[in-house]
Amino acid sequence: MTEMDPSLLSDLEAVVAAVPGVAAVYPARPTASVLADAARRLVATRTVTALPGVVIDDGVARVTIGVADGSATKAVVGAVHDALLAACEKAGMPIDAVVVRVARFA
Repeated sequence: MTEMDPSLLSDLEAVVAAVPGVAAVYPARPTASVLADAARRLVATRTVTALPGVVIDDGVARVTIGVADGSATKAVVGAVHDALLAACEKAGMPIDAVVVRVARFA
């Protein structure tokens, strides 16, 4: 896996957060590649960065969200999937799959 541009991941996180019904975007679960990227940034810049809310690993975009009270979870998950897929394609980064996890819903 190649290192992901932190500003691109931040932009993708903003796209997800802007989807109606998304109450929160939670930090991604640290995969080996995410931890390796964080370690490379620490060595190169001597700064610690927060884990991104969106991770792209082996062609799969992953995000964990909270769904706002009163929102239909299935509809919100579908909208997040579509928005993230479109944003990745627009950024010239085709992906094979989108995984949306729901950590909290009402």
